[in-house]
Amino acid sequence: MLPLVVLFVATLCEVFGKTAIVTEWIGTGVRSVRKETVPNNLYNDKGEVTQDKTHPEKLPDGKTAYGCIDIVGKLRKHGEEYTRPNKNFKYACKNGTEEVIACINHKGANSSLIKIGETLLAEDGIWYKCEQNAKTHVTTYTEGPRCSTNGKNYKVGDDIYSGFLHMKCEENGFAIIGCYFVDKNNKKVDMKPGSSQQMNQTLYQCSNNQGSIVYTSTTAEVIPKRKRRRAPGDKCKKNGEIFEDGEEFRGNHLNYICNQGLISITS
Repeated sequence: MLPLVVLFVATLCEVFGKTAIVTEWIGTGVRSVRKETVPNNLYNDKGEVTQDKTHPEKLPDGKTAYGCIDIVGKLRKHGEEYTRPNKNFKYACKNGTEEVIACINHKGANSSLIKIGETLLAEDGIWYKCEQNAKTHVTTYTEGPRCSTNGKNYKVGDDIYSGFLHMKCEENGFAIIGCYFVDKNNKKVDMKPGSSQQMNQTLYQCSNNQGSIVYTSTTAEVIPKRKRRRAPGDKCKKNGEIFEDGEEFRGNHLNYICNQGLISITS
């Protein structure tokens, strides 16, 4: 499984009485889980399981049963239940033949058994299934398609908001469908790629940079140069150029206006 990767870049720059902060995040996705096993048994020419009678043992009732040799060469007694080193499945020795009796779900810090033919539905909506093919003797453990980030699982169809990227959980993992920002009322505002929104002195942009969705926010903050009353007719200066009061101009992919000696971002 590939974890969500979030790249954060922050740039701070000063433009004649303004401070602009530009932030950028880029994300990627994850895939689901499938595990398989077969019992360690003897087979005849027809591919049928045959009883291993090389390790007899006397039962309390006087009858004879047979042990099994597991995948690492250890002798297991009749009726003994055990796991292999990877601890993905539960096995049992049944009178000279090994059987897979359950799958092991390692969800979080705990683990639980899922019996053959059962499906476990977790609280987060993700399913975990244990199936067995009676013909091939293959037991398969599968986990439903999901996406994971910051220790939380999301099922297919869920919206995911992380690092100012708006994502959708799909069968193959994350699909980044846009960006978002949080307004002054603490409400998420969705943005499609190629769109921008202006709120007060902050410009929010969501762009598609060669297949990567990039979110940027630029905030202009007034840094007072001198304490005096602004008045109509006051000019502005930017990069050595003088602009008249009310004059609009463009630079660094942004539009500005000179307002009584102060430069404001308009879009």
